[in-house]
Amino acid sequence: MTNKTDRPPPFLLTTAKRVAPLPLGLAAARAFVHGAFNYLKYTVLHLAGKTPKGLEFGIGSTVAALSSMSEGFSISQLRGAIAWGAPYLDYDGGHPTVDVASKQDWIVVKGSGWKGCWVPFKASSTRNDLRPIGQGCDIVILFAHGGGFICGHPLQTIDVLRDLVKAVHDQSGLKVGILSIDYSFSPETPFPGALNECIAAYKALVQEYGVDAQRIITFGDSAGGNLAHVIPLKIRDDFPELGLPAATMSSSPYVPDTDPMEKTLYDMITPISCQSFAEGYSGYYDPESLASPHFSPLNATSLAGLPPMLVFVGGLEILRPSIEKFVAKAKGDKCSVDVVLHERRAHCWFFASPMCTPQDRAEAIETCAQFLIKHSKKNS
Repeated sequence: MTNKTDRPPPFLLTTAKRVAPLPLGLAAARAFVHGAFNYLKYTVLHLAGKTPKGLEFGIGSTVAALSSMSEGFSISQLRGAIAWGAPYLDYDGGHPTVDVASKQDWIVVKGSGWKGCWVPFKASSTRNDLRPIGQGCDIVILFAHGGGFICGHPLQTIDVLRDLVKAVHDQSGLKVGILSIDYSFSPETPFPGALNECIAAYKALVQEYGVDAQRIITFGDSAGGNLAHVIPLKIRDDFPELGLPAATMSSSPYVPDTDPMEKTLYDMITPISCQSFAEGYSGYYDPESLASPHFSPLNATSLAGLPPMLVFVGGLEILRPSIEKFVAKAKGDKCSVDVVLHERRAHCWFFASPMCTPQDRAEAIETCAQFLIKHSKKNS
C-alpha cells in the first residue's frame, strides 16, 4: 500500500523523528495487552462460530495475538527483538550478525556492493564441508529474506531452506546451495538499495563464481518475495548479458499497490505496517521510486519473458489482492505462473511453525522441491 495518510507509521517513528517511540518496556507492555485482547476476541468469535471455516483454533488465535502487536515498536526495537529471539544471532550495533563460531553450516560472504551468507550443499548434517560459493551445486538459490525491508536476517528461515535442500536431494540427487543476501534496510537505505545489492550478488554468481544463470533460482518471502520477482525483471530490463535465472519462487510477496487494504484479525500484517514498509522503502514517497517497475512489478509495462514462477499466498492475508493482481498481470503477459493458495492461512504461513501445521509445511516444501527439480538445468 502506498497511500499516504496523516497518521505517522509507528515502525518509522525513530528514524522519521516526528514522534518519539515508546520506551521498550512500555512498547512491550502495549504489545502484550494488545495481543491478549486479540486472543480473547478471537476466542469469543471462535466459540460463536464466526471465525473462518476450517481455521484451527491454535493457529487462528496465534495469528490474532500477533496481529498489530509490532505497531508500537520502533525500528531499532524490532531489529533488537529479532537479534534477541534467534539463537544464531548476535546483536551488534543495531544489526543482527551471525555468530560464526557457534555454527559451522554457513559462512559470511561479501563482494563488491553486496554481502550475505553462503549455505553450501552438505550431504549430511554432521559433515563440515564449507565449499566456496557455487561449487559442488547443481542449483544455487539466491534468497532474499522478509521483514518489510526494515528488519530481518538472511538466515531467519534457514530451517525451511534446509528442509527444501534435503527434499530436492532425496528425490533427485540434485545438490542445492543457498546464497542468502544480507541487504541494507530502509529507511536508511531506500529503494533501490536492497535491489542493487541483490543484483550485485547475482552478477558475482555469474561473472566471478562461474554459476550458469540457468542454475540460479531466486526465492524470497514477503519483502524478499518482492526482490525475488524484481531481480529477473531488472536483469531483463538492464542486464540481459547476465542471463535470466531458471525460475522464481516466493511466499506472500509484497507487491506495493495503491488499492486500500482491509485490516483483519486473521493476519498479523496490517495496513499500517504495509504503509510503513512502503514509506521507508520508497524514500518517503519519492515519486520516481513509486513509479518504478522495479519498486512494484505492477508498474511494469509488461512482464513478458520472465522465468517460470511459483507463488504461495495465504487466503486470509491482506496482501492477497495485490498478489493476485500481480499473478493475473504475469499470466496476461504469457508468463508461466504456478499458484498455491491456502484459504485458511495467513501471511508467509509455512515459514513460521505456529501459523501452520506440520503437514502444511511438508506440503509446501514438497511443492517447492518439485518446482526446483522441474526447472533445474539438468531437467530442462
